Order: sequence, then structure tokens, then C-alpha cells
Amino acid sequence: MASAAASEAPPAAGKKSRKRGTERPAAPGEAVPGGLARAGRRALRAGERLGRLYFHLGAAHEGLGDFPLALEYFRRASGHYGSAQPGARAAVCVRMGSCYLGARDPARAAGCFREAGRAYAEAASPGAAAAALSRASSSMLRSRRYGAAEIAAVLAECRALCASIPDRALQGQLYNAVGLGYSQLRAFPPAAESFERALVLCRGAADRRGEAALLQNLAAAHNVLGSPRAALALHQRAAALHGALGNRRAQGQCFGNLAYALGRLGDHEAAAESYLHALQAFRDAGDLQGQWQACEGLGASHLRLGAPEKAVRRYKEALRLLSRCRRPFPAGALVSEQGRFCSTPQRVVRETNPPALDPSVSEGGAQAGEPLSHREREAAASGQWPQGARPKPSGAGEHDPLRLGAQAPELAAPRGNASQHPRR
Repeated sequence: MASAAASEAPPAAGKKSRKRGTERPAAPGEAVPGGLARAGRRALRAGERLGRLYFHLGAAHEGLGDFPLALEYFRRASGHYGSAQPGARAAVCVRMGSCYLGARDPARAAGCFREAGRAYAEAASPGAAAAALSRASSSMLRSRRYGAAEIAAVLAECRALCASIPDRALQGQLYNAVGLGYSQLRAFPPAAESFERALVLCRGAADRRGEAALLQNLAAAHNVLGSPRAALALHQRAAALHGALGNRRAQGQCFGNLAYALGRLGDHEAAAESYLHALQAFRDAGDLQGQWQACEGLGASHLRLGAPEKAVRRYKEALRLLSRCRRPFPAGALVSEQGRFCSTPQRVVRETNPPALDPSVSEGGAQAGEPLSHREREAAASGQWPQGARPKPSGAGEHDPLRLGAQAPELAAPRGNASQHPRR
């Protein structure tokens, strides 16, 4: 009887009986029950783990060169990262852009890099955002499907982000990359301004090769802007620094730029001497394209100095060297290593050759820096110059006033190897 009474006793005060599985859902404004919150966190972690797995699979296939399958895995990875993980989404976009570049689709790569730039900006990472936009602009230039105004807008956005980057080295590299982009658009005033900012950031740093490249770029921009006197000291400093670093090819480019500036100033003897220095540097570097261009500049300088015999010999040498070049560059093209836009031992932007640049051509016959016409070259090679047909000695005949230098690394968002995916 006592046991029966105990079983019928009411529950103790302060304790409520609740059947399992009958928990009341949280009302609006009420805290979520602990079990539901834990379940949500577990689901989120599971999604992150799955996203990282797809990311690593995509990176592995990217390394194998299987870009379509890599892109498929990267898309799956992106689907597991929500709006609360902009950095992870940006990293996936960067890898997708690299895959599209590997698949030779720079237009889609540009879209991925622009999306990565927006996501990095949302994640309050201006350095990574500017690097992604820099890669976007170079891909847009490479695809040739974008207008100059759209590319310039991306470059302007990248340059605006550079001001808030705390890393001075990255800031300088990005300013230089922006300057190179503006140069391909033939927008040389903002290009020169970007090179100047990069040079200020580079001074005092240990990267002497980068400083030499920036000096070369800034001096070349002054050549095109019609400021040869301001470019002289820059050309000389760049040539000396490249020579100290053992980069004879870049030093030859600087001597050629210096010769062009001297010719614009009317000092044709000094221009011819600079062309000789450039020719020797290109010979040491084994650069046939640089050699024939230096010989052509020497021929034009000799003509303007009243020595047609020497000019004929140099033009014939230029023709002989040009015939040995499998892929000669057009007059005024930005010469670079292996047909690329920039010539640095570091990573380079894989650009196509930009359009020919020759801002020195003007009305009224041959002027300083203007290349001789085909008829005039044939006449010079044959030694049959008609009376009065010889161009007036008003400037050197440098046909390549803009030889931009090195230091355009293929900037990527800071990341480790394929197994080091950024986490939240």
C-alpha cells in the first residue's frame, strides 16, 4: 500500500513533467533552444568541411591541368560558402580565374577576378582586393573583349585601393602593375603618376631589381609624353642599376631609350653612342630583336650626322638580323622577354604585345624619333639618295620610344599552397 501511494504522489514542487519529443518551438524573440543551435553549428561546420574538400579536389585537378573538372569542383566549393565567408568565396574565385586563364579564356577569368575583388573588399582585405583587380585588368587587356573605358575603371578602382594597403612592398608592386595597364591603354599621364608612386615606395627597399624596372618604366613614359629632358637622368640611373645587377638585356633597353631621348634633344652624337652601348648589351644577352632595332637606330643617327655610308652598313646589318628573327616585333611595340609585355626574372603578366606606339610622328616630314619610310630605307641601302630627299638632322631615328621594363608580377591574393585554404 505504501508503494502504491508513493507512485500516485504528485511531482515535487519546482519540477515540471515533460514528455520527450514535445518541446515547444521558440517564439519570435525567444532564444533558440540549445539543441537546435548546436545542430545548426554542426551543419555549418559540415558544410565548411565539404567546401574545403571540394576546394582541395579542384586545386589538385588544376595542378594536373584538368581545368574543366577543377572548375566544377570549385563551383561546388563556392556553393558551400555563404555570405558570412567572403574571404573563402574570394579565394575560390581567384582559383577559378586561374583555371580560365589556363584554359585560354581570359574574358571569363576577368569576371572571376573582379568578383574576387568585390568579395575581398567585403572581407576588409584591401591588399587582396587590389591584387585581384590587377589580375582582372590584365585579363581584360588580354581578352580584347572589353572597352578602354571599362578597363580604365578597373584600374582606377585598383589604384584607389592601393592607398589603404599597409604593406609598402605590395603597394609598390600594385602601383607599378596599374601603370603598366595604363600604358597598354596609351593613357600615359596616369601611368607615369602610378610609376612615380611606386618608385617612392620602392626607395630604400632591398629590391634593387624592382627599383631599376620602375626607373626604366617611368623614363619610358616620359619619352612618350614628350619630356625627354626629364627622362635623361632616369634612363641613366636605370641603365647603371641594371648593369650592376647583371641584367644586360634590360640595360640595353635603357640605353635605347636614352638614345631616343638624346635624339629628341638634338644630341645625335651622344644618341649614336648610346645605340652602340645598347647594341653591345643586346649582343651579350643574345637578343636578336634588340640588336636589329639598335642597328636601325644607329643607321638613322648616322644619316642625321651626314654619314650615309655608315648608315648603309648599319641598315644592312639590321636587315640581316631581322631575317634571323622568327617573329619580329612591330615598330614601336613594347619589347619583352619571350614575347611578353614585361621582362623580369620574376613572375610576369602573360600579356599579348600591345599596339605599336610612335607618338613622335608629326606632319611635315621626318622628325626626331620618326622611323624612315620603306622607300627611304631602300634608297639608303642602295646608296641612291635623291637630291634633297635625305631627312633633315633634327633627331635620332629611334623607332621604339617606349620600352617598358620589368617588375609586373602576376599578383595573386595572399594564399599558401593548395592545402592551405583560408578559413573563417
